[in-house]
Amino acid sequence: MKRLCSMKSGLAILFLAVVLCVASCAKKTDEDVVVAHVGNHKITLAHFLRSYRDEITKTPVQVQDSPQLRRDHLNTLITRYFLAQEATAAKLQDLPGFKKAMQAESTAVIIHGLFEEEIANKLEEISEAELQDAYKKASVKYHARHLLAKTKSAADSLYQRLQKGENFETLAKECFRDSSLKNSGGDLGWGTWGDWDIDFENAVFNLQIGQYSQPIETKYGWHIIKLENISYNPILREGDYQVHRESIRNRLRQRLLKQQADLRIKKLMQEKRVRMNVPLISLLEKEQRRLKNGGMIQIADVREIPDSPLENLLDRYQNEIILSYDGGKWTVGNFRAYLYTVSPDAIGHGIYRSVAMSLRNYFLLQEAEDKRIDKVKEVKNEIDEKREHLLSATFMATYADTCTFSDADYRDYFERNKKKLYPAARLATLSFEDVKDEIAKQVQRARKTEAFRKMKQKYVNRPEIKINEEVLLNAF
Repeated sequence: MKRLCSMKSGLAILFLAVVLCVASCAKKTDEDVVVAHVGNHKITLAHFLRSYRDEITKTPVQVQDSPQLRRDHLNTLITRYFLAQEATAAKLQDLPGFKKAMQAESTAVIIHGLFEEEIANKLEEISEAELQDAYKKASVKYHARHLLAKTKSAADSLYQRLQKGENFETLAKECFRDSSLKNSGGDLGWGTWGDWDIDFENAVFNLQIGQYSQPIETKYGWHIIKLENISYNPILREGDYQVHRESIRNRLRQRLLKQQADLRIKKLMQEKRVRMNVPLISLLEKEQRRLKNGGMIQIADVREIPDSPLENLLDRYQNEIILSYDGGKWTVGNFRAYLYTVSPDAIGHGIYRSVAMSLRNYFLLQEAEDKRIDKVKEVKNEIDEKREHLLSATFMATYADTCTFSDADYRDYFERNKKKLYPAARLATLSFEDVKDEIAKQVQRARKTEAFRKMKQKYVNRPEIKINEEVLLNAF
């Protein structure tokens, strides 16, 4: 712990988009039910459910609920608490990077709380028929590619060119700046129910293999979708359905919330009659494309944030009017002040979308302030949980980055994991020297996981920890 000052790289700040499809709202009584006491600190059932559902639904691999998984997750929450205490003692909460990330986290929670109050509490109960239909859809995989345009007129032009016989893959080279999409002909790979925007997904489901859709609109712009192939799972088991039934219910609810929230936002922006300064935005986008890494903030050390090329660019134009709306104007300086509420992915897609998202978040935060959403018990508790999680992650980043590895460590990792990393056919032609740099990166990513495992061993078996096993096992 004494080596915090020697850290070489730090926490990559998590700039959140306005995340509307987060874990289902816990019952109000769950805020008072205690799963575990850690000295005078309480881990409530609501806290456990929020983070546990995130773990189950947002993991890139399929995870099945089990008593042991619940115990492991509770141990993780206990460890996070102790690490947050260590981070506070080391004054990591005073780092500019932490403050900025915490501001983004709090904003996302507050806006989610607003939509919970306005929309989620009014959603109808999901029927058994809807659950079964979603389960059936999830058994089918679709291989799709798409073309993307900012406006309907541009999408209509692409559609007409397709009808005249132009090649889909060739047109993709015109549509995308992203090299992978440009070179792959807009290939999105395989997806299934729940992987895409609802309108996008419905369009995919209605296509035949080889067909392409008419232009459809999502929050990302206008798409033309081509269906390449379909893969069916012919065996649907009742047991599997029962296992995943609650997870499907949560995903359906999240999708309905997101859909209603998108409609609510669209109505809000139309009512405000937002008018963009297109020439200025085009100029900023042209300048942004010249910036290294697309203007993304890169953190060399968790203790400080270097100047962002994008932020420096915006400072040069801070007094320029970038848009107007009924009741006010929005300068580049206003946009820069709310840039933290926009996700890196959105920023990477361009200034136009980023400006719209920052203004939207500004309007929503004003409404949330009027309704005192930040004073709602669930919202306050979740912000505290986010702070604890972020503090623990900051500490883990600084602690793990004090670790060093030798060439022998990299070789050992390669020998233990090469069968997982490479197909058998390639192993015969690969040596450690062939993939040394890649293996080094693997170890660098793995070291934080290993450091956290050691921390859990240190913290989860302490006399001041009291766990309510009955509450834990009957959490749902």
